[in-house]
Amino acid sequence: DGFEEAVVSTQSTGEFLEQAAYVNTVDKQVIFARGLSRLIVTFDHVIIKHLKSVLTLVIEYMKAEERELRTVCLQCLKLLLHHGWPRITAHSIDILMGCVNVAEREHSNPEIHDKVVEVVGTLRELGGGNLDYYLEKLKGSPSKGAQALATSVFEAKKEKEKEAR
Repeated sequence: DGFEEAVVSTQSTGEFLEQAAYVNTVDKQVIFARGLSRLIVTFDHVIIKHLKSVLTLVIEYMKAEERELRTVCLQCLKLLLHHGWPRITAHSIDILMGCVNVAEREHSNPEIHDKVVEVVGTLRELGGGNLDYYLEKLKGSPSKGAQALATSVFEAKKEKEKEAR
């Protein structure tokens, strides 16, 4: 319907983010998340001005029960890692915990697990390994999803190091 176009095209980024924060139906949240990914690409590094608001929204949406919404949010995070560098590393712990939330829910879904590992692995690299302490702690977590996430991130790191040799 026309809702999606109206959401993305008729508002400033600030208005968009404010409205997105108050949407309470999953189908509209998915539309906002998709619109957000378009905004991130369109405004490139200008999105840094709204980085904290964008991350707050994405991390909140990642808590949803709807798998599609969590998947779109992971895509937004991948885009933010590219377009929000270097300031995004200041939010590493919040992003990690949002990803742990998804990993806990989706530990049996290999496709989503791989996307979460990619986001956390990239964030780990951008931060120069500053997440290693927290990832080590997650390996001892009672949550299978958190354990699998941490283990997979370290395995991917070893694989990259092996390829670089």
